[in-house]
Amino acid sequence: ALGYHDEAETVIFEARAADVSSQQLELVQAQIHLQEDEPAKALAVAVPLCNGAEPEANARAALICADAYAALGDWPRRLDALQAAHSANPSPQTLRRLADAWLEQAALVASASEKASFYAKACEYLKPLCEQPYPGVLDRLNYSTALRASGELAASERLLLQLASEVAGDYRVPMQLAFLYEQKDELGKARSYCNQALAQIDSAPAAGAGSAGTGAGGAASGRGAAASDATNRELLLALQRRLSQ
Repeated sequence: ALGYHDEAETVIFEARAADVSSQQLELVQAQIHLQEDEPAKALAVAVPLCNGAEPEANARAALICADAYAALGDWPRRLDALQAAHSANPSPQTLRRLADAWLEQAALVASASEKASFYAKACEYLKPLCEQPYPGVLDRLNYSTALRASGELAASERLLLQLASEVAGDYRVPMQLAFLYEQKDELGKARSYCNQALAQIDSAPAAGAGSAGTGAGGAASGRGAAASDATNRELLLALQRRLSQ
């Protein structure tokens, strides 16, 4: 990941001499191909590793395949690989990766019905993430936004209001509430939460690209396409203008 590919090759050679399993070594080699922007080579190594004896290694191989297919722009195979990873070794990581894939795809389609369907699919993977003990704020924000975008406004509202009672000072919560109440045509509440979010974003240190992203109309775009604070501020200002008309 740091670009030290020659050093990585040396480490692989030493690991082979130390009798590390061939599957593990080839997984590292596939990951190096990805880092070198050679997704076809990564697939040539990783695809045969998806049906080994170790479920965890199988899942890792499938996740590498998913990244390679994403680099090649092959959405159906990317999704198949993510589902294979989750089947091999279910985990919060595989749930999150599946949710992200559906969120990203939903942001790309033009059809309103197809968009809502994709957000509903994302909800299937975000729901169990948010039912775990101590769920993350970003997972719950993405879940609330996917619920709203798929038409589940009451469920989205309940989740956001719960978040608002637990998380103080995170502008993303009132931001999502503002978009929700605009969609519900409760414009007074939408204005209030929009102004609250703008005040918080202007007073908080910049969080950068790690912030929860939003797409058109305030729909989450997923961690893979997370918006910056500056982008979210522009979305809020656009919402503020709409609400003032």
